[in-house]
Amino acid sequence: MKYIIGLSFLILTKTIWCQPLNEKESHSPVTAAFAEMPLLPRMENEILFDGFVDSLEWGSITTLPLVSHWPAFSTVPGTQTNFRVAYDEKFLYFSVVCYDDPVNIQKPYFERDKMEMTMDVVSLILDTYNDNENALFFSVSPTGSRIDISVSNDAQGNGPIDLSWNTYWEAKVTLNDEGWVTEARIPFSSLRFQNINDLTTMGLIAFRYRPFDKQLDVYPAIPPDWGFWSFIKPSQAQNVTFTGIQNKRPWFTSPYLLSSLGYHHNRLPGSQGFDKTSANKLDAGLDIQHAVSNNMNLDITVNTDFAQVEADDQVVNLSRFSLFFPEKRRFFLERSSIMEFSFENENRLFYSRRIGINENKLIPLWGGMRLVGRIKSFDIGAMTMQSREKFDFPSENYGVLRLRKRISENNSYIGGIITSRTDFAGNTNLTYGLDGIINLFKDDYLKVNLAQSWQSQYTDLGSKVPDNRNRIYIQWEDRKQVGFNYSLSYSQVDLNYEPGLGFEMRKNYKAIGDRISWGWFPGEKSSFYYLQFSVNSQAYFSNTTNQLETFLISSFLQLEWNNRSIVQFTYSRFLDNPPGAFNLSQNNVIQPGKYINNTFNIATRHQG
Repeated sequence: MKYIIGLSFLILTKTIWCQPLNEKESHSPVTAAFAEMPLLPRMENEILFDGFVDSLEWGSITTLPLVSHWPAFSTVPGTQTNFRVAYDEKFLYFSVVCYDDPVNIQKPYFERDKMEMTMDVVSLILDTYNDNENALFFSVSPTGSRIDISVSNDAQGNGPIDLSWNTYWEAKVTLNDEGWVTEARIPFSSLRFQNINDLTTMGLIAFRYRPFDKQLDVYPAIPPDWGFWSFIKPSQAQNVTFTGIQNKRPWFTSPYLLSSLGYHHNRLPGSQGFDKTSANKLDAGLDIQHAVSNNMNLDITVNTDFAQVEADDQVVNLSRFSLFFPEKRRFFLERSSIMEFSFENENRLFYSRRIGINENKLIPLWGGMRLVGRIKSFDIGAMTMQSREKFDFPSENYGVLRLRKRISENNSYIGGIITSRTDFAGNTNLTYGLDGIINLFKDDYLKVNLAQSWQSQYTDLGSKVPDNRNRIYIQWEDRKQVGFNYSLSYSQVDLNYEPGLGFEMRKNYKAIGDRISWGWFPGEKSSFYYLQFSVNSQAYFSNTTNQLETFLISSFLQLEWNNRSIVQFTYSRFLDNPPGAFNLSQNNVIQPGKYINNTFNIATRHQG
């Protein structure tokens, strides 16, 4: 409780002196000039959607002033791109004319959501809630293949994009002697947004990537200061305004029917005969998605079937820690960032893959409901699901309630979460927490996550609820990767902390880390595009003995040339001191003791 009081005081103090920004920062005179246009152009006549940008409507639309992001920021692009965006009452349209020598156009893939640096693409990114944190990413390649992605956490961290997210939209492509052309339209019914006084404001980013010469041109002029994903950061998007658009709130239904016919023979005991047993199966279910308002999306599933989900990559675990696999089931993906309550590495208070899986066994689900969206400055998420009784596992109910409030325009928020896991045998697990990300100044952010768990077994035993049920994570980071930057963190997991719907790689420890780094863009005249030197370290101590269990320190030097060739030098020293024996496999047991591994690597790669 003392941690919760401390966080509340921090939040109150920061709320008082943290002044919100009125608009997103413009980074160049070109961007600032175009920002004077308050409204996107609205089409009064229907666009002939055919993949040819030759209609009178498109000719009247101003092209976006793209500037170079790679290889040299804020310079004039090496090739001409006419990128236009417009809308009518039903669709948001974008058309792109990419002038190029047809020989230089790279189009190796037809597969949807195949995102590679070896393929030409044009992309539109929309921060639909204008929250400077989350966005939707729509890309088209010269083959007509489409990529749709959700972006979270302002494109920061190790996994800011989610390729598993999909929605309904269209794109058509034409190739000609001067390059390639695309038209795309996104139904407003596929988006969630806030409409205030008939006006809707979103953040917008547009870019073209040309792998032939590793050229990326972007609007607005976003500098590459935050690392590789700088060009998709929602907080750097250009504000654009729509008028008179409404979400039609459609119903999307996905029924399924599974059937099979068969039989098998069993030998009768004590005889030469066989017993013929039929193995017929008939199963049906339904998934429904509905926008209950412009800002809220409801998912309902009945007799849930996750059989069509993309399979996980096969991974061999050669450590004593649990492996993390990302969520790919569509039911959990819509605005999944709202439910996120994360600590260091992949640890988190809510991990949706706990639902429908128990001890690596698939557990069938009766169904459930999930509601996510925004009301004014609040992000809201709620979910309940019910599993069937299966194997030796009783039927369980899984519940989540999440609330986050935006407290400034520069990506600061506070929030709370409660998860519950209750079965028909009378067992209950509750986990609850408070979190906040506060922009202290410029690109410095303070993240504080505090959590606690409770289990009914404590009271069933008639004993006092034990202490040591807390989870703490504090991180102070400078998000820019130019000049001197850093990330400092402290993490603690108590002995009795048990998140029933969470993920923890290890238990009962304290950890300190993270990194200090220096990065430099030498400039257009240099052969190098980017240089970086970094020292990363993390130390884990047992809460019980205070002994060092794991220590990792690594130094990292990266040289990146203008042609996107990269050479990396890494030296790492890893110490692990497992307190007990553990199995890598049935015949391979690692005994307790101190293990040290020194590694020096030289790696090269060519992006694209």
